[in-house]
Amino acid sequence: MLEKRKHKRVVRPLNIRFSFNESYPPNWNLSSYIDNISAGGVRFTAPCDLTDKVLKLEIQSPRWIPRTLVLDAVVLESKPSEYPSFFNIRAKFVNISDEQVKDLTILENDFR
Repeated sequence: MLEKRKHKRVVRPLNIRFSFNESYPPNWNLSSYIDNISAGGVRFTAPCDLTDKVLKLEIQSPRWIPRTLVLDAVVLESKPSEYPSFFNIRAKFVNISDEQVKDLTILENDFR
């Protein structure tokens, strides 16, 4: 079945740190790696269940832009992974600016 996507998925090992959006300043004590990412959202593994959470995400890649990208996201799905005590998270970016979309597009193009 052909998948129709607005944004290309990037499947590379990228670091991600996340914080619950209600904490300000963000408490970046949770980190993981990204399974895949596009301008629409991200899939990553987390050491806790994030069902119904709103997150602040910090994404870093040494290859694409010389700064850290910080985005807001809402968790669409949080389900147990094949590894004990870990969860597969699928989240959608929300309230992203045109500049952030541009940065995500640079990220997508860099990994083609």
